[in-house]
Amino acid sequence: MNLCHKASFYNSGVRGDCLKKYTYHIFFVLLATLIVAGCSGSSNDTAPYTQNNSSQIKASPQNSTNSVTYQDAEWVNDVENNRDLINADLNKSTHATIISDYKTLATSGKNLFNDSQNALNQSNQFSVSPVYKNAQKEWKLSLENVSNVGKYAILVANDGENESVTQSVMNEDIKKMAFYYNSAVFHSQRARICIKSAQKNS
Repeated sequence: MNLCHKASFYNSGVRGDCLKKYTYHIFFVLLATLIVAGCSGSSNDTAPYTQNNSSQIKASPQNSTNSVTYQDAEWVNDVENNRDLINADLNKSTHATIISDYKTLATSGKNLFNDSQNALNQSNQFSVSPVYKNAQKEWKLSLENVSNVGKYAILVANDGENESVTQSVMNEDIKKMAFYYNSAVFHSQRARICIKSAQKNS
């Protein structure tokens, strides 16, 4: 899909319009994915993403003789803190894309990559109870996608600064950035839904 006219490829204003139109497309697709976001509660990684299945999650009986100490509340607090930080990074990268501010986009991309990696490492340190396992899995998937958003944000920023980069290359990097962006938010929303369901059932 060509997002810009080739004859105007080196026109920064046209490139900015191209990125703006594509960013709006990101949010349109994002809205569609959030409508069907849900939490099935299944431990099967191949289970389909279905709507309104949060009621299927049931709390697992706790064994009083189990020596494992779960850190559910601590993990949820860690997720919320990191979500706020990453949301701020995503907002900055989105705004930078819209106005074709490649310097800010590159910085935001680096922050997205570093913050998502730190959040993933932190999440892995917590031992959560079985009822929170799906939420933790969804959060992990979200962070992995955020990391990729950061990588492609840096690539798009480099594309914008480098006039020797072809239109098709830049378009592909933008599309990949959009794909990972949507996937990151999709899994983040699912993690939030799973957390709320787990809290009701624990």
